[in-house]
Amino acid sequence: ERLKQVGFVFNVHEYKFQSGLKRLKEYHAEFGHVKVPPSYKYDPHLYPFVRRQRDLFRAQELKNAKNSLSEDRIEKLNAIGFVWNPRREHIAE
Repeated sequence: ERLKQVGFVFNVHEYKFQSGLKRLKEYHAEFGHVKVPPSYKYDPHLYPFVRRQRDLFRAQELKNAKNSLSEDRIEKLNAIGFVWNPRREHIAE
């Protein structure tokens, strides 16, 4: 209980995901989309977070790999309009 009070992180993967999701929501609020460019300098960790989610998703789809991208996380990302395959979306436009 004392560890919780001082902000101890028990699950680093969950902490990193929630932190990235929070920053992605802030980006969405400012720009109206979540297509973070690799050149986005104001938060140099945001694009790598987005890229990692896409990589995990692709690994699940193509290789049926088990990883940290749970259905709950997918739903949270979908709720803010996350783009899983930006190339495919660009072609469709």
